[in-house]
Amino acid sequence: MGFSSGAASTRTDSFACSPSVAEGDAVYISGTDTVDKAFAGAVGQTEDAIGVVATKPTATTATVLSHGVSAASFVGLTAKATYYLSPTVAGGITSTAPTAPGQKVQEIGIASSATKLFVDIEQTSVVL
Repeated sequence: MGFSSGAASTRTDSFACSPSVAEGDAVYISGTDTVDKAFAGAVGQTEDAIGVVATKPTATTATVLSHGVSAASFVGLTAKATYYLSPTVAGGITSTAPTAPGQKVQEIGIASSATKLFVDIEQTSVVL
């Protein structure tokens, strides 16, 4: 399943997901056409994020944005700050890059305002 292009520089696609996946969550491919919350924690518990949930049309489907400005409502982002996959909250993002051994460093995007994230998933992550 390839990503479709809704606008010149935006890439989204639809996936199945669990009801616990929410708008704004960073997600990974967990099965055939299925996503779940990505996590940058301990070795063996990490998966590379493929995007951020832009919308949840139903409780068990998600539209995932892999590149472009997120439609999800974020709160408290710092404009111009780089955001990484969180090592402490599944699906979360943080402006502090993970630093502990075994954690994964993967850039998710850059905040364009306090509520908008320009998603540009780094496809190569580094395990510390």
